Amino acid sequence: MAIWQYTVILIPTDNFEENYKEFINQIETDYRKETYFFWKNYYLNKKLIAKKIDSYISEYKSETKNSIYWKGNVEKFQDNDCSLFFEGDNIKEFDIRFDIRNKENVKTFVELILQLATGHKLKFMNLKYHFFEAHKDLLIKDIMESNATKFLTNPEEFLKSLTDNAQ
Repeated sequence: MAIWQYTVILIPTDNFEENYKEFINQIETDYRKETYFFWKNYYLNKKLIAKKIDSYISEYKSETKNSIYWKGNVEKFQDNDCSLFFEGDNIKEFDIRFDIRNKENVKTFVELILQLATGHKLKFMNLKYHFFEAHKDLLIKDIMESNATKFLTNPEEFLKSLTDNAQ
């Protein structure tokens, strides 16, 4: 993951509280906690989602039996990607990372993410496990507070904060 990318994980709102209990009881890992708990008993048409993502990230696409991955164009400041993991017709994880170095790209992906979330009763989770509703102001606030924004705003201060925290 590039430091100039903002990551959001999409989670169904249905049965959120019940599924959240399972989520928080996971053992910590070196990467991040699994989100498949949230997708239990929730159907989202992966072909419909894939078609929508295709129209926003078309540089590269890879499909396997259990996943679809998209990658944008880094040179054009469109370092966007999306991962959709599934088992059969059941989604297991859905995340989008997008390049925040280009203002128009940010606008495009904020709109895409909000369309997906509001159209399919989804909410957001950031990499710090903060869950929030699909509202533009909350999404923009989270982007502004992200490490990607901190790095792009003041790279030296951001890198210094990493070394300060390591001591």
